[in-house]
Amino acid sequence: MLNQPQLQFLKQIKKKFSTAEIFLVGGGARDILLKRPFKDYDFVIKNVAPADLQNFLKKIGQVNLVGKHFGVFKFRAKVKNKKKLKSASKIDIDIALPRAEAGWGTGRHQDFTVQVNPNLDIVQDLQRRDFTINAIAYDIFKNKIIDPFGSELDLKNKTIRAVLDPKKRFKEDFSRLMRAIRLALVLNFKIEKKTWQAIKTLNKKL
Repeated sequence: MLNQPQLQFLKQIKKKFSTAEIFLVGGGARDILLKRPFKDYDFVIKNVAPADLQNFLKKIGQVNLVGKHFGVFKFRAKVKNKKKLKSASKIDIDIALPRAEAGWGTGRHQDFTVQVNPNLDIVQDLQRRDFTINAIAYDIFKNKIIDPFGSELDLKNKTIRAVLDPKKRFKEDFSRLMRAIRLALVLNFKIEKKTWQAIKTLNKKL
């Protein structure tokens, strides 16, 4: 991954901020383990102040601040080799700071409070995610998988399972009900019993 031209900026960040911890998270980490092709990269960068990260990203690429309120930057790296610019332009990169979320109880996707904390443990960031197969991180520079919720086992068993309490997870965002079904169909996975029961109980909320 670090040898890809469009991802060389990760080395630049690490060189600039020596204490930075950089993780590929979510669907990207999942698809690597499933050996599925993907082009959407979601990174979480820990131990770097938001303003410092934003200013440095502007120096090494293009930054879209549309998700800044939620601690997320849309980023496109500068690639020196013009022959490789075409491939780089196809890469979508989200760079986020570690964060915790608290839903307002409405079940609407945008109704939650975000607490950005550059020093937050990656496990706490992962536990806010929807399903175990998405609650996984790959530490880029340590070449290590962070898997606090049994993601690898669920991938092996082809299982969709909500992180922690299924009802609570779905009540935070009712769109996750359909997302569970879509993931099961796309990946040809089964939905775990408690997760499926929660879907049947809450499906009227859609």
